[in-house]
Amino acid sequence: MASIKDVALHAGVSPATVSNVLNQTKAVSAEKRERVLEAVRELNYIPNASARDLKRKTSKTIGVILTDIKSQFHTDLFNTFSSSIQQKGYGIQVAFTDNIISTEQQMISRMLSQGVDGIILTTCQSENESDFWKGTSSYQIPILFVERRIPNVTVNFTGFNNYKTLYEVTSHLLQKGYRDIVLFCGLLKYSSEADHAHGFREAFAQAGFPVAEDAVTPVDMIKESAMESCMEFLYNHRPQVIIGTSHEIAEGITFAVKYNGLQPFQDILVIEIGEEGWDHSFTTADTLIVSRSASRLAEVSAERMFDLIESPSFSDPVFIELEEDQFDADAVPPAALSQPGAKQSGPGRKHLKIMMIQDASEYALKLMLPHFEQASGIQVDYEVIPQNQALGVIRDMYDDKIPPYDLMMYDNHWVNYMVQNHYLAELTEFLDEKQIDLSNHVPELRRNYIVNRRTYGIPCTGGSQMLFYRQDLFEDPALAETYRRLHNLPLRPPRTWTEFNHIARFFTRKYNAASPTPYGTTFAGDTDEVMSCEILPRLWALNGKLWDTYSRPTFQSNANLNAYQLLYETLQYTDDISLDSSLDRTVTDFLDGKAAMLIAFSEYTPQIIRSEKHEFQRKIGYYHIPGRKTVSAGYCLGLNPFSEARQEAFDFLEWICDQNTKYLFTIFSGSPQLTTAFHNYELQRLYPWLYYTEKSIQFSQDRTPPLLLNRLVIPPNQFEQLICMPLRKMAAEGISAQEALEDTQEEAVRVFTMYGMPKRSRY
Repeated sequence: MASIKDVALHAGVSPATVSNVLNQTKAVSAEKRERVLEAVRELNYIPNASARDLKRKTSKTIGVILTDIKSQFHTDLFNTFSSSIQQKGYGIQVAFTDNIISTEQQMISRMLSQGVDGIILTTCQSENESDFWKGTSSYQIPILFVERRIPNVTVNFTGFNNYKTLYEVTSHLLQKGYRDIVLFCGLLKYSSEADHAHGFREAFAQAGFPVAEDAVTPVDMIKESAMESCMEFLYNHRPQVIIGTSHEIAEGITFAVKYNGLQPFQDILVIEIGEEGWDHSFTTADTLIVSRSASRLAEVSAERMFDLIESPSFSDPVFIELEEDQFDADAVPPAALSQPGAKQSGPGRKHLKIMMIQDASEYALKLMLPHFEQASGIQVDYEVIPQNQALGVIRDMYDDKIPPYDLMMYDNHWVNYMVQNHYLAELTEFLDEKQIDLSNHVPELRRNYIVNRRTYGIPCTGGSQMLFYRQDLFEDPALAETYRRLHNLPLRPPRTWTEFNHIARFFTRKYNAASPTPYGTTFAGDTDEVMSCEILPRLWALNGKLWDTYSRPTFQSNANLNAYQLLYETLQYTDDISLDSSLDRTVTDFLDGKAAMLIAFSEYTPQIIRSEKHEFQRKIGYYHIPGRKTVSAGYCLGLNPFSEARQEAFDFLEWICDQNTKYLFTIFSGSPQLTTAFHNYELQRLYPWLYYTEKSIQFSQDRTPPLLLNRLVIPPNQFEQLICMPLRKMAAEGISAQEALEDTQEEAVRVFTMYGMPKRSRY
C-alpha cells in the first residue's frame, strides 16, 4: 500500500504538500495540486484515518458491504449480521454497491481509512482486481468474503458449497430420467455462480450425458432479468426442468413459464436454490425448493470475523463452505409424467400479419407473442423492417407492390403524412366500443396518434433523448481539477451545447494528449432520419427555426447559423467516420470506451446500463441533454384500412392496450407509455433513469413538417433531407455554414412550394 511519502516522491513534492492538498489545510499552486492528485490516482493511495490517532486500539466498528438489500437472502444476511455484531458491543457501518466494482472499492477504501476493526463483504470483484487486494493487506484489518470470493487470491471466506448442491440436485434429476435440464444462474464472474455452473456440468459429465451449449444461462440476479431471459429461451425451447440459483431468479422463471401458458410444476419443473422459510409451502407451490439458511451463514461469518479481529496478524485464512441445504428429492416426479406444452397449430387457425420497425419494441413483442397466441388462438406473423426503409415499404404496400400487412408500426412523426394519404384506419370507434382509455398514457405522446381529435394509432414505445456520460471520468479528481483550471468550471454534465463542445474537446486525444478516451463524444449520421435527431435539439436550444408563422422556410437565420457552426465543431471531437455512423454504432463506441459522452434515445438505456454492470469497470451517468430541447421519439401501431383480418387486429390492439402488457413492454424495452409506469416503485428500482426520461418527454418537441389545411404534408424523408443538407454540405464540400444555409434555403423554397407551403395569397 502506498504511503504519503511514496505519493510525495512520485509527484516531486514534499509530504507536507501532499497533506495540504488532501486535507485542504493550506493553499497549493494549481500545478503542484494537479501533480499530487495524479500521483494519488496512479498509486491508489488511501489516506489512513487510523494513523492519525495511534493511541486508538480499536474503533469497535465493523463494516458490512453488500451488493444490495433487494433480495430476501441479503435482507436475512444483513439482519443477522447486525444482530450478531451489536450483541458483541460493536457498531456497524453498512454500504451497498449495486454490483459496481468502483463503488465497492471506494467503500472498502473509505472503511479502511476510517479504521474499522473488520469488513464483511459480498464482493462483485474478480481476480482482475487482485492488485487492489494486495494493497489492502498492509492495513492488517481482517476482510471476510461471504458467498463470493476472489479466484486465485488467498482470502477469508464463508459460504455454501454451491458446487456440491448443484451436482447432487442435477444428478438426482438425471437418475429420475430427466435429460433436458437448464440452469439459470447469476453472472459467471461471481465465484458462487461459477460453482453452481461447475456442479451442474459435472453431474452431466459423470452420468455420461452431453450438456447443451445453452443449458447454462447467466442473468442479473433480479426477477425481471430472469423473466426476460427465460421468456427468450422459451420462445424456441421447452425444457423439462429449469433450475434457478436464487429466489428472485426462480420467481422470474415462474412468471415466464406461466405467461407462456405453461404450468410450472406440471409442464416444466422449476427448482429454486432458495432460502428456508416456514411459509414456503404456501407461497412457492409452483417450485421445488433447495433450502439453505442465510441467517446461519451470517452467524458463522460473524463468529469467524470476531476470531479474526482478536489476532488479525496470526490467524490462518478462513475457508468455510456450509453443506446444510435441504431438498425433498422424493417430491421430484418421474420424468415420464412431465409433458412440456406445445404451441397451438393447425390449418384452421386465424392469422395476423404485422410489420414491425427494428427497435426495442420488436424484441419485447417477440418475447410476449406466445402469451397472446396462446390466449387468443391467433397466429401472428411479423416482419422486421429497418427504420429508414419502413415508410417506403408502407408506400409499396398501398401501391400493391408487396403483400399487405394488417397492422403496421409507424414512426410518431409520420402520423400526419400517413393520415393524409389514407394509410391508417381510424380507431376512435373501436376504442369507444372496447372502453379502452388512452388518457393514462403520457400526455405529450398523444400527439403521435391523434389527428383532428381522432385516434389513428396505439402507442407501442415512447421516449426522448438523454445525455449519457462516463461518470467515473467526470468524478476523477485529477481530470476534474485539470478541467477546472482550464475553464474555471466544474467537470459536470453540460448545461449548454457550448459547454458540451468544451467538454468534448477536453476528452478528445487529438486536442488533449492526456485524455483517457480517443473522442469526446459521438455523432450519428448514416441516415437523414438519424442525423436530423442530432441537429434539431441544438437548433431548438439556440432558438433556431426552419419555417416562420406563415410556413415559409427560414434556414438563413442567425440562430440557425450559430447552431450549424456549433454542430460542425462537434464533429471535430468525434470519430472521423461519424457521418457514416448509425445510432447503434455510436452506442457501441461509447460502451467500448471510445467516447466520454453520448446523446441517445431513452430506449437504449437498458442496453447501456446492462453493459455497465456486466463490464463492472465503469460507471455511466445520465442527465438531461444540453438546452433541454429534445426530439420526441417512439412508435405506434396502426391498422391497414383494407385489412381482411380486422377482428384479429382489434384483438391484438386490445391486448397491447392492457395495462399488464404495457408494464411488460416497459420492462423489456425501458420505454414507458403509461404515466403510472414512471412512478412505479419496482420500475424505478429497475430503471432509475425514468425520472430523466419523463422530464425529457415533457420538454420534447415535434419534428413534423409544417401542416396547413388543404395543403399536402411534406414527406418526412424530404423534410429530414433539408435539415441535414447544410451539415452534409459543410463536411463534404468544405463550404461555410453561411453558404450551406443559402443553398439549403433555395432548395427548401422549391420543396415547400411543391407541396403548397406557404398557402398562396389570393391577391
